[in-house]
Amino acid sequence: MSEPPRRVIAYLVGGVLGAALWLAASVPLQRGPLELVAYVGPSAALALLAGWASFSFARRRFRWSAGLHAVLIGAVFLPPVIGALVASIGPWSPERQLVLFILMPWAALLVGLLAGLASRLSRGGSDAVEDDAAER
Repeated sequence: MSEPPRRVIAYLVGGVLGAALWLAASVPLQRGPLELVAYVGPSAALALLAGWASFSFARRRFRWSAGLHAVLIGAVFLPPVIGALVASIGPWSPERQLVLFILMPWAALLVGLLAGLASRLSRGGSDAVEDDAAER
């Protein structure tokens, strides 16, 4: 009997964690996990923004498959987080919800930029030389 590929195991673990997050986030909403479906679109957009921003220091390495990967991860893992934030902030005041929706894209951009910077620093900046040479 052969071992399953690591990618299959990663997808299974990710799916179980995603399902657990969706169920856990439905508790503060006091409804079912289907209410979180409304947050899938914005979550996917925020994840694409963060994924795109993470390649800002190595633009030539960006592929749309990486963007699709970010969208899929965001569509699974971010809706419970956003739903829980909205459920916990919503009863206080609508103004705070508006601030939350304004700050989330900026936070996604910042997280993506920080991830890209950390990736570049961990590689020693080797992609920066290639990107600059390719632009000329």
